[in-house]
Amino acid sequence: MPKKVTKLTEDELEDVVKESFKRVHDEYAVALNDENGNRTIGRNIINEMARLNKKDGPQSPFPSDKYKIWVQGDNSPHKPPHMHINYPQEGWQIKVYIENGELWSVVSYGNRGRNDTFSDVINWVKKWFEMPTTMPGRVGTNQQAALNEWDACNND
Repeated sequence: MPKKVTKLTEDELEDVVKESFKRVHDEYAVALNDENGNRTIGRNIINEMARLNKKDGPQSPFPSDKYKIWVQGDNSPHKPPHMHINYPQEGWQIKVYIENGELWSVVSYGNRGRNDTFSDVINWVKKWFEMPTTMPGRVGTNQQAALNEWDACNND
């Protein structure tokens, strides 16, 4: 049987590689979780440990039952303080600057088009930043909690 050849643009190839890596990484984490008595490990534990909206309810622009917001250690001088926002239901994930709430980069577009600017989400981020944090043991606004979490995860 002849092999099927599919032509992809550079952007399409990048998306395929990112999604493939994410799927393999997640499957590996699940396998390791099973081997370790279902204790969450790997990227999953990073996300849960630093989850900024873990206790956010329906009054939040990012309720915890729909969105995941986290920071993680990224000790690199080339990476500014940022947080990840993931909406699993639509399959997208973005990175946002903690300093001003602007979009830094798109990790995956999910159901959104490649030209989407995520302006609606950025507006929600700016409102969310002003709200009091619901993170246990933290006081101040969500923006302050995100910056504190970044500092805790990136001790340079």
